[in-house]
Amino acid sequence: MHKRSRKPSGQALGAARQQMAGRDTGVAVGTPGFYLEIQLPGSERAGIDLLADRRQHMEVVAVREPEQPGDPLRASVFVPARAESFYLRKIEAYRTTDTQSGRPRNEPLVSRIDTVRLATAHSLFTDGDRLFPIDPNERVWWEVWLRDGRQENFERVAQALSITLRPTP
Repeated sequence: MHKRSRKPSGQALGAARQQMAGRDTGVAVGTPGFYLEIQLPGSERAGIDLLADRRQHMEVVAVREPEQPGDPLRASVFVPARAESFYLRKIEAYRTTDTQSGRPRNEPLVSRIDTVRLATAHSLFTDGDRLFPIDPNERVWWEVWLRDGRQENFERVAQALSITLRPTP
């Protein structure tokens, strides 16, 4: 029998549900969902690819490399609302089901995960921690990368939130 640890993704899912319920419908656009920040040991880079699932439309959107040896690798994953229990199902199968070879089901994914939590803006920030603005009164410019077809929604949300945009070239 393999040691099967309990992963805290249920708390992250509860926080995600609360966040989605509290969203301002005037600025909620695109596919309903949420972002999770998943920490893996810095040596488990191969685990990043296992966090996405095309069938579920789950996508790794940002990766923060360890800043120092021993620090975790952090990946932010977009999870559509309809796939909210994807990780919970994987973890439950890991705990309760073995493969034909006797290994826990989903072991390559689940055994690499250290922590799962609801992502924040900081989770999506890929530069070093010291560059993330912490003073709420400080004005900063952000570079935002958008996928094709998303600029109109972005501009609408920015306007609703009174965020100044620099014109695109």
